[in-house]
Amino acid sequence: MKLIISLRKPLSRFVIAFCTSLLFQSCEKAPAEGEAFITLKSNEVLPLADTEIMFFGSNFAEEFETFRVNLVAEKKDELKSKLNNKLSERKKELENLEDLRASIAETTRESQKENIQNLRAGLNKKMALLDDMLKESNPLAQELEEKFSTYSQTEAALVQKANKIEVEAHRLSVALISKVNKAIVSEKIAISKYKENHQKPKLREFRSVSEMIQETLPYDFGSLSDISESLCKTKESHDITKDYDRGFPIRKTRNGKFQVAEYFSKKLHDSKDAIEIRKDWLVIKNYEPQLKALYDQAQKNHKDLNQVLQVYANSDGTTADSITEQLSKRANTEEEISKIREELDEWKDGSEKSVKALDLAIQTAKKNLEQAIENQLEEVEELATAVSTLSSSSRHEILGADGMTEAIIQQAILKFFASNKLSSTRTGRDGKFAIPPKARYVSSLLTREIQEEQLFWLIKIDLEETSVRLTNSNVTKTGMDRALLGALDCNLLE
Repeated sequence: MKLIISLRKPLSRFVIAFCTSLLFQSCEKAPAEGEAFITLKSNEVLPLADTEIMFFGSNFAEEFETFRVNLVAEKKDELKSKLNNKLSERKKELENLEDLRASIAETTRESQKENIQNLRAGLNKKMALLDDMLKESNPLAQELEEKFSTYSQTEAALVQKANKIEVEAHRLSVALISKVNKAIVSEKIAISKYKENHQKPKLREFRSVSEMIQETLPYDFGSLSDISESLCKTKESHDITKDYDRGFPIRKTRNGKFQVAEYFSKKLHDSKDAIEIRKDWLVIKNYEPQLKALYDQAQKNHKDLNQVLQVYANSDGTTADSITEQLSKRANTEEEISKIREELDEWKDGSEKSVKALDLAIQTAKKNLEQAIENQLEEVEELATAVSTLSSSSRHEILGADGMTEAIIQQAILKFFASNKLSSTRTGRDGKFAIPPKARYVSSLLTREIQEEQLFWLIKIDLEETSVRLTNSNVTKTGMDRALLGALDCNLLE
């Protein structure tokens, strides 16, 4: 460098200092050699052979700072644009949601009505298919009813008699329990009164030939279980011996007679009430053998039906089991059709279920709409806050925001390094490398694939040192795949 100083006028201290600095810098050179190595956990020194080393000149710090500022500014503008666009979209969506408030009830009602119509259409379609299946088994069912109707008629007559006995026995049992309870009160006996069961007994239904064939046994006519339950005590705290019939205050003696239980007062034993109670009880108990006789007749009738069915099956080239299976499938189909009809009836226009479904759908739609409006308002407020605070956001917040991935940032850094480097070289087998005289900054990015590790260096060259070292101790950043981002945290202007 050539410096001409005029002595005609005194020089200011600033000019002298500036010129002296230029002379001093022009004489300084970077160390001629550097080396790159890392020290392993075993304390073994591993030279970084064939590793790219990049060098940068004296203006690199200012240029990189400008790059970093521009990168942040570019990202900030990009974020601001995206946030404003999103904010505008959300405000429009919010307006649309608020406009729905006036029409949500009617819109939902019409939509729900359409859903119910579609449901009914689906049920009708399903029932039509089941009807077709039922028609296929109609000939068999009709033929069986015609051939064996006498057996179903016989069973129906027996069922009718059994039901009549059941009703009469229940009536007598209610009256009997009422008499016993009155006696308990009048004689001041210290036991709980008995439950008066006024609920009518469930009567047995008549069965078709098909239903009889599907069952292996006839109705059980030999029990008055419902009536026996009504004769039980309402409280189990009282001690009842096994001699008494299910807790009822009458017992059967050794000679086969019935008498009132001993915990009734002795005065009651020979009273008019006791005589009537015993008389009514015997009437009820005598119904059980009558029911048993009806059951025996029903069992014989059912057995005869099974025999003639077997004869019929043999003559028709099939089996009784096959006929039973077909009738069972038919019964299941009829049951399914019945359920569908019930469901169709439940979903008819104006039904309680339809009205409730419409009301619930409208309430749910209104609730969901209000929740959607609330969520939209929150998002609008969050976006507005994000836009207003963008200017004060840190560099890390801006560069790490959604919309610009770390990979894109790393590519931008690599591109800047490539276009602004002074030169580059690769280390030798011993990890050593030559340094250009004008180099003031050195950088390297090492990827250790087996260890899944990256090491990144970006350091200022100390001109007073005789060499430059890239080691574990002065690495800028390490990581699995993002070490290059450490360049953004370097303060090279210090």
